Amino acid sequence: MDEAKAGIGWGLLGCGDIAAKRVAGALRDAPGSALIAVARARAELAAEFARQHGARRWYADGRDLVRDPEIDAVYVATPVRLHVEHTVAAAEAGKHVLCEKPMALDVAGFEAFDPGPDHPRAWLLRRSESGGGPMMDFGCHRLEVLLDLLGPMAEVSGFPVNVRLKNREVEDTCLARLRFRSGAEAVLAVSHAVKESRDSVEIFGSAGSAHVPVLNQGRLRVVTAAGAREEEHPAPANLHEPLVADFVQAVRERRDPTVTGEIGAEVSRVLAAIYRS
Repeated sequence: MDEAKAGIGWGLLGCGDIAAKRVAGALRDAPGSALIAVARARAELAAEFARQHGARRWYADGRDLVRDPEIDAVYVATPVRLHVEHTVAAAEAGKHVLCEKPMALDVAGFEAFDPGPDHPRAWLLRRSESGGGPMMDFGCHRLEVLLDLLGPMAEVSGFPVNVRLKNREVEDTCLARLRFRSGAEAVLAVSHAVKESRDSVEIFGSAGSAHVPVLNQGRLRVVTAAGAREEEHPAPANLHEPLVADFVQAVRERRDPTVTGEIGAEVSRVLAAIYRS
């Protein structure tokens, strides 16, 4: 298939809650994109997911999905412990691959959240499958934001603890102190244990500051010696769609996507340092 002229046919490995909320719709609706097939080990759930999200077919075995000749690219949205296996299998089948972060359990592999054992996100509490708690789950995405804003890191210290949910395998709270080669310093705090939900970024510099009260909502406050100004940068209805659209365009233009595998690997290196320190 000549991807430069035609659309990109997607296969989705993993049909969990994030795939249902954002990924499937983005693969289906992004310009130049089509959701061809989905795969999940439980056939009845795979079939239902395909029906709900407009996939043309479904598979109970991911190996069959990556062999599908109509699929050009594979989105890996399985538990973290399976990311390497599924990414390699798709790549060896000649597919382009977009893998969720964290890319692997470790670098070598390249209300409070306390779900019951039957909850679809219960695997996040099993260290062998998730690699860690909230820092691995959503802290990884905030690390990428900081890397993008402040550049490469020079020193990392991590403090994973259980402040409320004492009897689970992974931390419920983690603080990371980060020093960047640019001289910038940052602190990242993530938690499953707090009552109030918050997802914000504040940057303080010698000439002013920038404040994002809620990430992904598009509001920005900039303070300088000249005063303060408010900016609006409306977020897309589906936050995954720009990621998928850029990936599709990168395939068609034969260029690297904006978020590369090297960036994902650097996030994994930082995560490893946080849990090791």
